[in-house]
Amino acid sequence: MSTNTKACRSIKWRGMFLLFSLTIVWLLTHTSSAVAATNVVDPADCSGTTVVLNADEIFDSVDLTCLASVSLTSNSNVVVKNDANIVFSAQWVSLEPVFSVESGSTLRITTATPLITEAVTQALFAGNENYKVLAANDLGMHCADLDYQVFSILPPFNVIHAQVIKMGDEPDLLTPEDVPNMSLVYSAASNPQDPIFDPNHPSMPAALNPPATALIGTNRAAVSINSTSQNDPVAGLFKSNFWKNNPLTGNPIGFDSYDNIFFGLLNPLAIVLDIGLPAPDSILLPDCLANPSTCEFMQQIMPGIAGKYILNEPKPFSRFDHDVNFFSSVLSAPEGSVIQGTNWWAADGVPMLPKDDAGRWNAYPMMRIQAVDDGNVVASTDIVLPVAAEADCQNCHALAVDCSDPGLSALIRNDSCNEAAISPTRFSKTEYQVASIDDPAPGSTRNQQLLNASKINILRLHDVKHGTKYPAGWGACDAGSAPDDANAWNDNCLTKRIPIQCSQCHYSPALDLAQLGPTDDMANQVFQKTVGASMSSVMHKFHSQFSELFPDLPPPDDTTRNKPAIDNGYPDAAPQQTVTEYVLQETCYQCHPGKRSQCLRGAMFSGGVVCQDCHGEMADVGHDFTSGGSRIPWASEPKCQSCHTGNAGRLNHPAGAIVADDGIRLLQAYTSDANSPITSPNSRFAENESLYRLSGNKVTLKFNQGHKGVMCEGCHGSTHAIWPIANPFSNDNIAANQLQGHKGSIVECSTCHTGDLGLTLEGPHGLHPVSPMSMNNGQVDTNITITEWNKDHEDANQTLCRDCHGNDGFGTVLSKAAADRTLECDKVGQNGCQEYTINGKEKKLLFVAKGTEMRCNLCHENKIDGD
Repeated sequence: MSTNTKACRSIKWRGMFLLFSLTIVWLLTHTSSAVAATNVVDPADCSGTTVVLNADEIFDSVDLTCLASVSLTSNSNVVVKNDANIVFSAQWVSLEPVFSVESGSTLRITTATPLITEAVTQALFAGNENYKVLAANDLGMHCADLDYQVFSILPPFNVIHAQVIKMGDEPDLLTPEDVPNMSLVYSAASNPQDPIFDPNHPSMPAALNPPATALIGTNRAAVSINSTSQNDPVAGLFKSNFWKNNPLTGNPIGFDSYDNIFFGLLNPLAIVLDIGLPAPDSILLPDCLANPSTCEFMQQIMPGIAGKYILNEPKPFSRFDHDVNFFSSVLSAPEGSVIQGTNWWAADGVPMLPKDDAGRWNAYPMMRIQAVDDGNVVASTDIVLPVAAEADCQNCHALAVDCSDPGLSALIRNDSCNEAAISPTRFSKTEYQVASIDDPAPGSTRNQQLLNASKINILRLHDVKHGTKYPAGWGACDAGSAPDDANAWNDNCLTKRIPIQCSQCHYSPALDLAQLGPTDDMANQVFQKTVGASMSSVMHKFHSQFSELFPDLPPPDDTTRNKPAIDNGYPDAAPQQTVTEYVLQETCYQCHPGKRSQCLRGAMFSGGVVCQDCHGEMADVGHDFTSGGSRIPWASEPKCQSCHTGNAGRLNHPAGAIVADDGIRLLQAYTSDANSPITSPNSRFAENESLYRLSGNKVTLKFNQGHKGVMCEGCHGSTHAIWPIANPFSNDNIAANQLQGHKGSIVECSTCHTGDLGLTLEGPHGLHPVSPMSMNNGQVDTNITITEWNKDHEDANQTLCRDCHGNDGFGTVLSKAAADRTLECDKVGQNGCQEYTINGKEKKLLFVAKGTEMRCNLCHENKIDGD
């Protein structure tokens, strides 16, 4: 890297942060958050003592008796002199008011923070008469950390993309230029039938996951809603310590962890409770090299920031993306490119965490996305912002006795920790001083202490094995010379540099906000070239070598996959587990959210397709561009077209493909090499960009896969949550129900179109208009208007009919009715066809149940097959 380039980048980021700092100053003076609670002051000898009131601490009736006066230094307007009795009812941001006790007098600090028992009020669900908003989270499942004190992989950072449709005979996909007075906002929402309350089909078992003790039986616990990421110590509710100050540095823990991904220019004041990390505008970012004034950052805010557990104020999307720059200067096409015509409102960095306002773990919190025009809500849709903190590192990296500690939550406690990575480790026999749940693991709960003990053990193991190879800028760590004495290790060791952010050494595109790729400038950016493998590679490839712990999954055509694991080579499995369930739990779900939250939950999972069927085994995933392979984490992914290669009339299956029982779809996204997924760009189901989550823009559409610029996720659901979700009450299903009246991909033209579209195959993927839903409880609905397509389609091109209805016209999985339908029919008595008098006219109608494979001879003679 040239000196000039470095100088330009320095200018760029200083320009960014000038604007960004001004924003933060405004935020700090216009937002607030309630002071939280603990009781920790030793009044024995306070002469010269500095008492710090943290953002998550309240000093309850504490007396400090000294020799002279008391002064108060803080960012508030409060001044205390001599004896003082202060009642704090003010709402503080995550700054730390500092009380300097120099000598003499008594400072009495009390609090008047009540227990909040009422749930926050939800924004009125309104509009949808003339507009629709399509929205999705595009991360599949964001993996946050429960505790950030030791190390973390990802920050609290969720993403929402949304598009607004103006309904009509010819609907319009709107941009700010079309509607300059329109904005998009989000606020916390809930599902009255949230599976968290269902003991038979829970997404997170409520029986194992009670609300905070102080909230049981209150209205606040009656709904599962997530309005804030702030703690509520009054109720005994802990969500995160990301914003808490690090006593070693005085900075927020989140700053000390993630400053490196901002080139060292992140202002500590940017790390404010309920405000997410800054995210740059991807299109403007390259111009910052020459013109810092073009830089823009966005920060997203939780709706409860101004009054935690009290308020739920809609917060705006901070940006509209006409186009999106996806690593165009780092990755070669097609992985890297400027994607034109995305046309979505973006909220990047919503700091959502996986605990609801009652303290229950819920990986599927909801946000109400609303389009507001001239102050009026014109459209509303509720979507999930999936997030979990479920990496079970303790299974190998903690003491077995600690894993079964009775003080742990039932969701975490288990008696099967294998101690494979405890000194001396099972495979490498590496020795190091083992940390336990009590010594010296930090944390205010036993759950935190267990997870932090395992994290400390991971760092100690890393120090002993790799300390002598740390970057020259750090200096070598001599842990290997005294592996049994962690206190003797020098300051270069990871255990002395906490909090650690893993991508500081191991490159991760997910945290490369500047889109510069791996670099060796370790002081100012994530780096990788000197150190070696990426985060994905060190996690997947390294662990895959221990096949005893992380077994491979049999391929989809192996009949043992759905048989009891305990009888098929996995003696440690539970009696009810299938081979697939057991292997998935022992591999992907060891680190990714799955054992409890089941992040893979969509239509593909319901069809038997699991992680390995799309991404390959752990060794495949780890064989990326940093370790001799071609795969790029977060950018090289299998596609819809890898399994949906064709249709019933033209299968287009490659040699060696594993085909589902329906004979059309594939069960594995690759044939012999998971690093080379199947590509079928001519399939009507093919994406038009390198990633599903970026696809749907109209600029590069071909073969009629898309629908005039509507993002694929808007009609099919978020990554890993493709509609429909099996559980009908799933939070992920709510949006589809709201948009079209039933779960599943958006197939009802009336979602956005206001008139009869007639005979056309111009729908997404060449879909024709479908008949209106029957809303008559399993009976013919005589109140619906039959579409022109249903009346006259017998004259349609029969060759195209075969693509979905089969070469024989007897129906396939591609022609399944997504909802109950009422159709016109020819012959009374055939398949339930009956004659009705409607408005004085005789009509023959037929009821067709949801899930029926629509075939020609349901309603009339089969002209395709001659029946």
